[in-house]
Amino acid sequence: MNGAGQVKRASLILGCALPMIAGGCEARQRMLDMPIQDQSGLPCFGVADTREARRHPIKLGAMVVSELDASENVIREVWSLAGRLPPVMLDPEQCLPYGARPKGAETLVEAEPVQPGTRYSAFINAYIQDGPNWSNRSYLGAFCLTEGPEGRQVHEIPSGPVADQARWAACQLSP
Repeated sequence: MNGAGQVKRASLILGCALPMIAGGCEARQRMLDMPIQDQSGLPCFGVADTREARRHPIKLGAMVVSELDASENVIREVWSLAGRLPPVMLDPEQCLPYGARPKGAETLVEAEPVQPGTRYSAFINAYIQDGPNWSNRSYLGAFCLTEGPEGRQVHEIPSGPVADQARWAACQLSP
């Protein structure tokens, strides 16, 4: 990784960690399931439709999509963004299409083509303001693509233990 890449990665990590270490912020962390939809054969990523998300604006901190091995370990990032100014706001009724670059986001890793027969994870780090405090929210999901007579389809994988490989059954993966 070159110097510019290291600076971007350090900025992303610092941006994600700062609310948790800043004094007086009272940052709280929650891991939530990420809804993943099929949008013309490509994944589209959202935030969980919770009462909290409907009441308070959610600001994108970072978005990362990674290729996984059979043990669900990250092999490599295939697309990532960082929220900048103006803030990228997320709404439970919308989704962020794979490879899109919304106004106010910086692409850190250009989107590579996603392929059928491959496992992927998606992670959104976001911030929600509730009064004077900002809280961190993390959304995590997994998906795969299949190719069939109807074309390419995205399959959202339910969360669960790594040992439960049946979660990936719709993906037609080779062992």
